[in-house]
Amino acid sequence: MRIIKTGTAAAPYALRRADLPSDGSLAHSFFKHVNFGRLGLAAFDLRDMDVLDCDLTRVRSLPGPDQLGYIYSRNSEWPEAAGVLPDDIPSANHDMYGAWMRRKAATLTGRPQLFAQRLAETATGSYLQSWHNNYNTLKVEFNFTDREGYDYALQHVYADSPRLAARLLEHLQTGNISTRQIGPMDLTSVRIKSADGLNTVDVARGDQLAGYEDRYLLARHLEDLHPGIRFWVAWIDPIPFVFAIHERAAQDREEEWWFTATAWPE
Repeated sequence: MRIIKTGTAAAPYALRRADLPSDGSLAHSFFKHVNFGRLGLAAFDLRDMDVLDCDLTRVRSLPGPDQLGYIYSRNSEWPEAAGVLPDDIPSANHDMYGAWMRRKAATLTGRPQLFAQRLAETATGSYLQSWHNNYNTLKVEFNFTDREGYDYALQHVYADSPRLAARLLEHLQTGNISTRQIGPMDLTSVRIKSADGLNTVDVARGDQLAGYEDRYLLARHLEDLHPGIRFWVAWIDPIPFVFAIHERAAQDREEEWWFTATAWPE
């Protein structure tokens, strides 16, 4: 069951066990300026949550990677303690990746430790950085070829994390390695998956995206403006990414249609 909890920078909301839903699902929930305290979250589905300016550093447990996908985390601190973040985390969460990599660095020494520290710094330096920037860091700063960078990272950092290793391998195989930042999406022409005669939708005109921090509410707002189309918002800040599908096509898929209908990584 989706819940909404907010505090302020000066007075974060202290999340309580009684706040958590009895159905075990926090999917699509919205949290801003929330301190998660020492709650145990291993039994909860956290997929697609918004976690803005939150402190999760002291949580006692988290679920496995399948229940951590598509979380939108901004300026939030995740736990670095051993045994809390799973070894095999999703690959597209900057904040979570930074905590995971700092934890990994603490177990290493010498050059491998410096290597892991630089990966954490590169990934968390900007939300417009991504794996292609990290890979470029491996090549340039450590004087590796593409293959040497992959082999070194796999040996020292990603051996116990198949998802992260697979993401790195994808960049090796495609040659997607550069210093460029993530660029904006063309919101005037958002492709609609499996549409009946309607190929794109313009969500850029007017103030369709203005004033929203909650991705779930923004998606419902867009659906009100564009009947017959279902929306999923991947990012709002620093640049928005929006995906769409025809309503009937969404009904034919699993409830969380965007897991399979978008190209957005977990």
